[in-house]
Amino acid sequence: PVTDFPVKPGSNKKGCVLIYEFPKEDVEYGLHVAGIDPYKQDQSKFSESLGTIYIHKQTHGISSEKYQDEMVAVYTGRPDTLKEWEETALMLLKFYNANALIENDVYHFIETLISRNEQRYASKAPGWIKEIAPNTSVTADYGVRATVANIAHFDNSLIAYCTEVIGHEEIKDENGEIVRRPIYGIEKIKDRMLLEEMIQYTELGGNYDRIRAYGITLAHSRAMMRTFTVSDDNSKKYDDLYKYAASKKGPFSKPSSSPFSRRTKIFSR
Repeated sequence: PVTDFPVKPGSNKKGCVLIYEFPKEDVEYGLHVAGIDPYKQDQSKFSESLGTIYIHKQTHGISSEKYQDEMVAVYTGRPDTLKEWEETALMLLKFYNANALIENDVYHFIETLISRNEQRYASKAPGWIKEIAPNTSVTADYGVRATVANIAHFDNSLIAYCTEVIGHEEIKDENGEIVRRPIYGIEKIKDRMLLEEMIQYTELGGNYDRIRAYGITLAHSRAMMRTFTVSDDNSKKYDDLYKYAASKKGPFSKPSSSPFSRRTKIFSR
């Protein structure tokens, strides 16, 4: 896996597929969705941009399965040729029989799917674009553009996912009393480099390929499962999570200018 962030000229950028849960045999179409942030050039020594695809397993009723509404696989990398990255991404989509929402500012991967008659794995331009940005013009049949409004929607999708209370556990407080602490959705994120990007994220710019790709994934998933509404309350919800995380030792306890670790209105801009 690519473990440098940001990547440097000498970093390993080839990457590999990480699988957290294998699909069952003859997996039905629609159980898994994907979000893809591609790139447009072959290997560049000085480029920090990486191609990223997440496979996300949808919620499908009451079940004892370990993975539901969470990532089951990820591929982040930039191998020697764009063709190699696209081949790996397509194999991953086929492996999980997943439908992918693809950022179409870089249209090459979508064109590759169409030319190979594999466009069933690419989502059409989603209808929620008009809901969050009524004046946005849809210029492509497949995928979604990286407009300011759309990026805000992706980021808010990720923040809402991280801050959702998914359960409680009983722990002892500093006085030895049993208390119930909330378990947040962020604990379902297994890609540590995505967490690292969230910690280091600032509005000053940079290549946050994992944040973009998983935000697209979650926006796509929520649109298929239910209507998702962007809310300014996300920053307030995350404030509670940060207060808890800051009281513990670990990667979330250090100060950061990231909107994922402090209250901010960056995503409502």
